[in-house]
Amino acid sequence: KGHLEVVKLLLDKGADFTVLNDGGWTPLNLAAHSGHLEVVKLLLDEGADVAVPNNGGWTPLHSASGNGHLEVVKLLLDEGANFMVPSNEGWTPLHSASGKGHLEVVKLLLDKGADFTVLNDGGWTPLNVASDSGHLEVVKLLLDKGANVAVPNNGGWTPLHSASGKDHLEVVKLLLDKGADVAVPNNGGWTPLNLASDSGHPEVVKLLLDEGADVAVPNNGGWTPLNSASGNGHLEVVKLLLDEGANFMVLSNEGWTPLHSASGKGHLEVVKLLLDKGADFTVLNDGGWTPLNVASDSGHLEVVKLLLDKGADVAVPNNGGWTPLNLASDSGHPEVVKLLLDKGANVAVPNNGGWTPLHSASGNGHLEVVKLLLDEGVNFMVPSNDGWTPLHSASGKGHLEVVKLLLDEGADVAVPNNGGWTPLNLAAHSGHLEVVKLLLDEGANFMVPSNEGWTPLHSASGKGHLEVVKLLLDKGADFTVLNDGGWTPLNVASDSGHLEVVKLLLDKGADVAVPNNGGWTPLNLASDSGHPEVVKLLLDKGANVAVPNNGGWTPLHSASGKGHLEVVKLLLDKGANVTVMNCYNITPLSAASRKGHTSVVKFLLSRKSIETDIRDSFGKTPLWWARQRGHSEIVQLLVACQREKNLSSCNHEATVEADSASHDTSSRWCDICTFDIQKSAVFYRCTSCCGGDFDICWGCFDFGGRCLKPSHKLVLRDS
Repeated sequence: KGHLEVVKLLLDKGADFTVLNDGGWTPLNLAAHSGHLEVVKLLLDEGADVAVPNNGGWTPLHSASGNGHLEVVKLLLDEGANFMVPSNEGWTPLHSASGKGHLEVVKLLLDKGADFTVLNDGGWTPLNVASDSGHLEVVKLLLDKGANVAVPNNGGWTPLHSASGKDHLEVVKLLLDKGADVAVPNNGGWTPLNLASDSGHPEVVKLLLDEGADVAVPNNGGWTPLNSASGNGHLEVVKLLLDEGANFMVLSNEGWTPLHSASGKGHLEVVKLLLDKGADFTVLNDGGWTPLNVASDSGHLEVVKLLLDKGADVAVPNNGGWTPLNLASDSGHPEVVKLLLDKGANVAVPNNGGWTPLHSASGNGHLEVVKLLLDEGVNFMVPSNDGWTPLHSASGKGHLEVVKLLLDEGADVAVPNNGGWTPLNLAAHSGHLEVVKLLLDEGANFMVPSNEGWTPLHSASGKGHLEVVKLLLDKGADFTVLNDGGWTPLNVASDSGHLEVVKLLLDKGADVAVPNNGGWTPLNLASDSGHPEVVKLLLDKGANVAVPNNGGWTPLHSASGKGHLEVVKLLLDKGANVTVMNCYNITPLSAASRKGHTSVVKFLLSRKSIETDIRDSFGKTPLWWARQRGHSEIVQLLVACQREKNLSSCNHEATVEADSASHDTSSRWCDICTFDIQKSAVFYRCTSCCGGDFDICWGCFDFGGRCLKPSHKLVLRDS
């Protein structure tokens, strides 16, 4: 802050001027940064080091130079400050002063011999940073010293690019006078003309054109200066470019003409000018969009009017089958929708997915658009290709007012989509309570299942929508119904960890013991997914800790194999058998060891009844699995435990060669060893066990692993 007398007093008391703050700033650097000359003198007299940088690599000389404190800069230079030391990003004091336009500091540094050719880490010379910031006098000085106008930064930007894109007209003139090349593109293919056109600098554009800049050169995306200027609504620049003969029908790499660009952004005057010049409004871009399509989608009413007045076709769809009306309906532009309807747009034409304008507007909650379309007599029961009616669309997204309107028009609440989902099921799934209430009041059947047997109660329970669950139960929804996988609402809520829903279902009398088709009870599902609060509640309600699934996996197996320590503790406190084996003689310890869950292994080993040398059906112990997977800490724990118990298998298995090769994370896993099945790997599948989804990796199959019933046929598959 420049409080000289306070600084003197503190120094007299022994204050340490070498101490850095968290940003690495010394008192000298801070004083230099703020230009407090007398404080800087005092600190230097006390022996402060001029070379110490802050965490960004900025020395006191950088700080003073960048802030234009000439006298401080002089003093630091006299004290031997190095004017060529770069910051962490390669900025020298000359870069700093040039970028901020501090002419006298730049002069001083140059007189001292500062190198104006040095690049910072971004490849910027002092000339480039001065040009970018528009500091004309600094640019003049650097050029007079011999700075090269052609040196680009790492992005290919020359000083002319920088000045042109920032509208520094006088700098542009000066650079051109010094021979700067108007035709050089940067790494993105942008010439100075394209940059000036894109940013809307007509005086710079005119100057570059006078110097011979080519109006036809596109950037790497195929955008010419005219396309860039049109898309940004720079009318005066567009006029200049057209007067120079710019082609108004040239396409970008994605097929956008200048008319597409201007129409999509709503630049009415540019659109008028291009149309007056003869721009073709029927041209499709690569996505099949006409200028009318893009204007309708963006809701630019006046542009839409103009294009229609010029004869644009309201019926032309893009490649996805979206007409201007469908696009405007989807985006919620009622004035555009009304205009298109007045011009004869067909309300019934669907896109390629079978979605009509009414589907689109309903699904996005655009009430005014829905009203307009219904007033046109549109069929509100037409299904999409997936069987969705507009009522499905609105219900699934929770658009209450649209749902009301459709119901008032007579929309059928009972019609399912192709997946068997009714509007009520969709609303329940997404937790839209008010929509659920409305549909129920209209007589929607709350027991109608989807094709996979999911009722609205299943859907709401699985997503944890408590109030919807309450409402459905109050209406009499049956909580004992199983979906096709045998899941009750309690199963799905337990699996997803929705504690309050689980509580409610249990209070209503839901059975804690009902397993799904794979034999998974609510307790096993909650244990597998790691929801300790749900596990505790189920245990308190009498859930049996010992009940296995079809593969013999108990809740303790599931929790141990997934590393859910808190659940493991709860289950053991309730009497779970720590040495229980599944159908392959895999114990919870083996499950935790093979998956690398160290904390679970530690806890299991602390149990008095633990047995560490139980071999699974393939003759492998937990120690073998831990070594096989490279879990060194678990290996140490198991070896120590076995030595303590003086087990002979310890020394034998310590010699097993470890294969700790990493394995890919995959959505497919072996139902025997529980490891991920690597991409491209072959495996065997039983199409009978576990609903036809029982997989055996090649390694387990080679060990002799088979499915739950030897009589079943295994099919060789490729992941």
